[in-house]
Amino acid sequence: MKRKLKSALSLLLCMIMVFGAVAVGGEGIGELKASAASVTCHYYGSRWRITIPANTFVQCYSSTALTTKNGQISGKSAAYDINCYNAYYMSDGSTIYSFVDQNGKTCYFPRKSSYTEYILPSSNSSISDSEYSLKNGCNHYKRFTWNSTGASEYTVKMVDSSGYPKIIDSSTSTSYDVLHASHGRGNIYEVGINGRGDPLYYTFYVFPNNSSEVKTYTFSFSVVAIAANSHYAEYDANGGSGAPASQYLECERNFNISSTTPSRPGYTFLGWSTSPTASSASYQPGELMYCDAQSYKFYAVWRNDTSYYSVYYDANGGSGAPSRQTKASTHNLTLSSVKPTKSFSITYNANGGYTASSGKIVSCSFKSWNTAVNGNGTTYYPGGTYSNNADVTLYAQWINPTAGALPTPTRDGYTFDGWYTGKEIGTKITESSTISSNLTLYAHWKKITYNLSYNANGGIGAPATQSGSTSYTISSTIPTRSGYTFLGWSKSSSATTPEFRAGNTITLTGNTTLYAVWVEYCLTKSDIFSFTNSSYYFRTGTYTITDSDFNKLANYVRKIYNSNNASICINNIQALRAQKWGGSCYGMAVASILNKTGQIAFPKNFDSKASTLYDVAAPYQNSAVQSAVNYYFLSQKIPALRSNTYYNNRDNWSAGLKKLVNSVKAGKLTLFSYWWKNYGHAIAIVGYEVASDGGHNLIAYDNRYGEKYITVYVDKNYSSCVVNGDEKAYGIEFLTDFSDFDKIDIDGPNNDMVLNTRSYNQSANTEISVELNGEVTVENKAGQTLTIKDGNIGGDMDVISTHMIVKSTPDGSPAPVTLVFEVNDSTAFTFESNADEINASVTTDKCYASVTTTADTVIISENEGIYALGDNVTFNGSLSLNNEACDMISFEGQGKGDVNLVYNDDGILAEGTKGKSSITVFSNTTDVSTADFNSNYADVKIVGDGSGIAGNICVTASSENNGIYDVTLASLGRKRTEFANKSVTMYYREKRAVEYTGSGQHLIESLNPDIISFDTTTHEMIALKTGVATITVTSLETGETDTCTVTVKYAWWQILIRILLLGFLWY
Repeated sequence: MKRKLKSALSLLLCMIMVFGAVAVGGEGIGELKASAASVTCHYYGSRWRITIPANTFVQCYSSTALTTKNGQISGKSAAYDINCYNAYYMSDGSTIYSFVDQNGKTCYFPRKSSYTEYILPSSNSSISDSEYSLKNGCNHYKRFTWNSTGASEYTVKMVDSSGYPKIIDSSTSTSYDVLHASHGRGNIYEVGINGRGDPLYYTFYVFPNNSSEVKTYTFSFSVVAIAANSHYAEYDANGGSGAPASQYLECERNFNISSTTPSRPGYTFLGWSTSPTASSASYQPGELMYCDAQSYKFYAVWRNDTSYYSVYYDANGGSGAPSRQTKASTHNLTLSSVKPTKSFSITYNANGGYTASSGKIVSCSFKSWNTAVNGNGTTYYPGGTYSNNADVTLYAQWINPTAGALPTPTRDGYTFDGWYTGKEIGTKITESSTISSNLTLYAHWKKITYNLSYNANGGIGAPATQSGSTSYTISSTIPTRSGYTFLGWSKSSSATTPEFRAGNTITLTGNTTLYAVWVEYCLTKSDIFSFTNSSYYFRTGTYTITDSDFNKLANYVRKIYNSNNASICINNIQALRAQKWGGSCYGMAVASILNKTGQIAFPKNFDSKASTLYDVAAPYQNSAVQSAVNYYFLSQKIPALRSNTYYNNRDNWSAGLKKLVNSVKAGKLTLFSYWWKNYGHAIAIVGYEVASDGGHNLIAYDNRYGEKYITVYVDKNYSSCVVNGDEKAYGIEFLTDFSDFDKIDIDGPNNDMVLNTRSYNQSANTEISVELNGEVTVENKAGQTLTIKDGNIGGDMDVISTHMIVKSTPDGSPAPVTLVFEVNDSTAFTFESNADEINASVTTDKCYASVTTTADTVIISENEGIYALGDNVTFNGSLSLNNEACDMISFEGQGKGDVNLVYNDDGILAEGTKGKSSITVFSNTTDVSTADFNSNYADVKIVGDGSGIAGNICVTASSENNGIYDVTLASLGRKRTEFANKSVTMYYREKRAVEYTGSGQHLIESLNPDIISFDTTTHEMIALKTGVATITVTSLETGETDTCTVTVKYAWWQILIRILLLGFLWY
């Protein structure tokens, strides 16, 4: 029977081997094609595991006999399913088994010492990138990826007697197992490499059956880490203790749950569950389970057999009692260690006096817990033990505090009599009093009185003594003192600043005397000019400032503005400089204030013979004085030096007057500009006196009256301002901070001004100005209007800020004021007036345009120019150019109809004028030239003459009125700075005048002073020795320069002297 069974099995095995032979030439994994499939035979201790892929030709060898497990290979029939792989396990015996598959192929089991043949693709085979992994039972291996790129850097060899291929890492000489397995999808190789995940490139050396021949296959793959996975059974007591130790599990094997059971007081153990929240057990100790390649965690399941009781805490009037505690019937309870707190507030009421403290908190002391509110029950302590199985409430027991330290309040005119529980009567509370509730304590007082006396301190009219109290309101009676301003009162007779003013409250701690505080008028006789602002003292009848001083002012403007805005601002100042004046109220007021504050030393720098400002010579006697005064007058045009303007029909009028009065009362020197009717003026306010009606008299130095002081009156309601009794101001502007003038001080006619490096953020908005003359209306491009009538300013145009320019007529009287308005940008403005003349200007970041005209309407456009519309129009206007031709052009003329001054290409057209006309050209900041001409032409063109020299201008007309300007009417300009000859030859020791052309002052220098120098008196060239030298000439106004080469040699007779008379030794 055994033989028949053995024969049947052999036949079945042979059929299986034959059936498996179909695999030769079959496909591998994905696109990985193998020339033949393979069988994997591995030896495990006393067992072999043979993996036979489908359609595989298999040859196996064994050096010793093998026996089957349970009498058969695997229990499979001969007709096994060839579409899946089959594993056969056999005991190691002494018989060499063979069996045949369905295709009649014979399989022999391999010998342990043999090498298994693995059929791999050749190195030039097409291999696509593919990745596979294998779970071999419970063992997880690293996986690698086929890759088609592959240079060889490492090797894989099947060299181990166990039958495992090895990966040899060439860089580290480390070897790693490679397990080869097959299934229906193709070949899979697994690499047992821990912790590597970088791409590797290998060469496989494959040993064939029982042969020393080695086949080499080169390809690449990536090794990817797969975490190793061991399996355990773990136990969690789940609130109890004594959980079993963890068990190591074998994959695909049965195991018994630990028989060890945990414990937990008050609970009964029910078993185990895989959920920590389970209420019933799924497993019991000792129960048999099967490990299916995973770990297990078991949680103890409990049944609660405990009773519970509550312990409540009551702070008994305090706060912060511990939270409720729960006592288990099976345990004693440790009471909470938290102690509550209890306190009482004590609030202080000074009852008419003062105390720095508003109150305090006093705290009770915690004593213990008690089962009764009044403490007559059982006593417990924090952290103690509660053993009763019953609910209970514990009440805090307290020790009340004493009042402790109490403040001592103060009250002027009173002494402190203690703290009481009532405002008038009550229980007196001291530091040792016990506090059992919240309290408000009231200070009780005993009244005292002191006298307050006043001393005029050199003046007269001191107020009467006040008595009968300790707190007084300072008297409103104001003493007087000739030449001084009363500032207020002080407890010191030598004080320079007051401690108290009328209406203030003073609290006395004893009999007190207050002394009047005086300040001498800010400008006394020695601090003001003795001459007046009139044409007699300025004498010339024109506004005069030296070119040097004007350049300093212009340089300051360039320092604080960007280039374009600086040029426009200078145009504005140039236009004002060219107007006719007889004095300078603003300049005289500013100069006197700056001299008083020490910001300039006016007598020293401008009239060294004078010891005080009063002694300074009149402007017509000293041009430096005139230039300096007018220098400060021109500073009105610099926006950085302006202050705010207040108008009587604006909301800020009263606030402005009040601010002015307070500044003067504080002893500040004040530059005050104002306008009434249509006139403007500037004065220096130097002192303060209280007016008889309770208003304010501001004492002022007015340069119209020399050393005589005048009064600026402001009523007590701050609603009106009247200068010198009859000049009712419509608008005011005042300045008390003169720090910016430090940056533009000229410090004398021969000194540079002090420049500060700060920059002024020039507004990007537009400024329009009008000289008041009747009713004026201004309209912008958007149709918004601005009106000035009878001192009132109205309209719907948005005004951002305002300013005024004040000046004098040729006889020194105040001239019409010019109001300047900063408004939103508009490309054009229209001006109209009911007076005979319109005087207006527009300043933008592109241009400066101004005009004085008899026209009915004036339109000023920043892009086009000035249009004066009307009949028989007289016209005097200025337009900025700021190009290489000039800075600005002014044109004066008359026409039968409209007269326009408009931009044209790189010049300006004067349209509509006929007859006598005049042109003034401004260039190089200070250069001014004028030409008069007659014209019967409709248009006159004013343009540079093409020389490129600033100030060189041609005035032309078109003979045919066809736009071709072929008639020259006038020309203005200066000569170019250049030498008459570019090369000059001189004899040794010769002197010769320097010949050059150019306007203004020039500097002549020698670059080779050892060859050519200059006589300091005659400024002639002197030839010092033979050679070649270069001399230069430079215009001090324009910086224009030219060079000349000077060759020095000996004359023929000088050569004879050197040779015949030994001149080379002495000549």
